[in-house]
Amino acid sequence: MNLSEITGIYLQQFPGGAVAEIRKQERLLERFGQIAFGGFGLVILAAVIGIIYVIITKMILSGANLWSGILVVSVIVLAVLARA
Repeated sequence: MNLSEITGIYLQQFPGGAVAEIRKQERLLERFGQIAFGGFGLVILAAVIGIIYVIITKMILSGANLWSGILVVSVIVLAVLARA
C-alpha cells in the first residue's frame, strides 16, 4: 500500500491552513505514540524485574531450586537482551 500518494491526493483537497493543522496533529499524534510506547516499555521492564526478583528470592536464596532458579533467570535475561 502506498499511502503517501493517497495522503497527497487528500491533502490537495484541503485549503492551505487545514494542511498545516493536519501536519501539526500528525506530529502531536506521533509524539503521543512514542510516549505511550515508552510507558508501555517501562511497565514491561518493571514486570520482568519483578519476576526476576521473585525467582531469586523464592528459588535461589531459599535454596529450594537453586539451579532451576538460575536457569530460569538466565533464560529471562537472555530473552530480554535478545529482544532489545
